Amino acid sequence: MPQGKGTYGTQVGRPAKKMEGKDKENFKPHMMYCKDGSSKKAKTYQEHLKLKKKGCGHKKPKNGKK
Repeated sequence: MPQGKGTYGTQVGRPAKKMEGKDKENFKPHMMYCKDGSSKKAKTYQEHLKLKKKGCGHKKPKNGKK
């Protein structure tokens, strides 16, 4: 695969915009879990994106401490 800019960025950008609209339409409130162990319910799609940007995800982290 050639290195450098190429068309990779534009190819990746286009489908994301198409999916964004579908994600908004299909969004359902759900819990998101942060790396620090906290959790918060994403009530709106905008809130989901903010939590995702902060590094929160959908999988509940395993607590190794007892």
